[in-house]
Amino acid sequence: MDYKEYKNRIFERLNSAADDFFTIGFYLRKIHEGELYKEDGYKNIWDFAKSEYGLSISSASRFMAINSRFSLDGAGEVMQQKFVGMGVSKLQEMLSLPDEDLEKVTRETTVKEIREMKAARITEPDPEPLSALGFPKTVRPEGSLLDTPGCGGGKYSCFLCSRECEIRQEPRTCRTAPMSNRFPCTVVNNDVVKRRMGYSLYRDQCQILHPELAPVTEGDNEPDPCCLNCPADIRRCCVCCCDVAKQQMADEKKQKAAEERQKERRIEEQREYPSDPLLRKAYDKLGIDINDNITAKNLKEAYRDRVCMHKGFHCQGSARGLRINNCKELTWVQVAKEFLRIQENIRPATYVVPQKEPEHQDIIDAEFVEVEDVKKTEAAPEPAPEPEKTITVIQEPEKPEPETSPEKPSGETEEYGYEDVRKVLDMYEADLQKYMDGGAPVTVIRTHQIVVDALRLLLIKLF
Repeated sequence: MDYKEYKNRIFERLNSAADDFFTIGFYLRKIHEGELYKEDGYKNIWDFAKSEYGLSISSASRFMAINSRFSLDGAGEVMQQKFVGMGVSKLQEMLSLPDEDLEKVTRETTVKEIREMKAARITEPDPEPLSALGFPKTVRPEGSLLDTPGCGGGKYSCFLCSRECEIRQEPRTCRTAPMSNRFPCTVVNNDVVKRRMGYSLYRDQCQILHPELAPVTEGDNEPDPCCLNCPADIRRCCVCCCDVAKQQMADEKKQKAAEERQKERRIEEQREYPSDPLLRKAYDKLGIDINDNITAKNLKEAYRDRVCMHKGFHCQGSARGLRINNCKELTWVQVAKEFLRIQENIRPATYVVPQKEPEHQDIIDAEFVEVEDVKKTEAAPEPAPEPEKTITVIQEPEKPEPETSPEKPSGETEEYGYEDVRKVLDMYEADLQKYMDGGAPVTVIRTHQIVVDALRLLLIKLF
């Protein structure tokens, strides 16, 4: 195509657009005049055009003006013949021309020439722009104590209005702001945020984009959109939620967490304290030995992440303490106190806590001496039970080894032989092997290893 063909194609499209604008304006006028928009719950034609078709107030009013100005007898259904084919650009420029200048415009007149006609003609100043509600800017008499900007003679205030307005004098104020510090809303007054909200999954439910979904204020029944009015699930998923609503969500989350903790506290107070059999079972199942140094710190380090389950028994450690079955959770200090009590109860009366040896000493330097049994009381009417044979380790690192053992008084003690010591040694060797295969605590293995070595040394020295 050449240059002229391009121009003709553009002219055809403009004429087609002009016909569409004219027809759209006719339909909007009919809906406006008959107030048919109320059937869908709209308050005026502007809300109807914006919500249904995305048309701004300026676009909708321009369509209706084109239809009213250039229709036959003002009826709006048929365009006057002399304006047919003018094109949408010319019709928009001709809206502000008086009737005598319209007679001079033909199809050959360009948009530039129409603008020159408007500039050359001395006309009255343009009427004062109106607000989105159709009212002029509020003008107060000199010396008035009221200075709140708005429209409608003071009926409407800018800081409460959320509509898009050409004469807005003050941004909308945040609903939570006090009158002494009326900081602006960060969503209603921000076009960038509104564009981002248009891509949200919940854009059809957003009150900022659809004021008809927002609650209305008392008295004037004007929409009052705010992120605080949105349901919590929408606010949580909307990236454009204002800071005030985000802070409210954080406060609600903290309050809910505090309520949950209070509820758990009440439930915990109603639980029963673990009984002695349960505590003893936990002591055994956790592998606590009679020689272990039981402290709250050691228990926490060893069992804070451990879970032990058996038939009808369950205990679980945490950073705070130990819970046995469904009883009250004990802190590690309480657990250490209970385990120390159990440890003291199961120790024999003649038990002596072994002294910890230096790690570099691996040789047992001790002398094993028989301990005389307690003499029988002559005055006792009944014979005393047969005393048990015991072995006590006496550590004398500085005393030189005696050349001969002291003689045993005859008739006062019962001697034991090689077989007796050998049986005890076999028993401890079997226990030691079992503990080593089962992964018992190091202290238990070390204690049994010392006893085994001592019994072997006793066999070598005495037999």
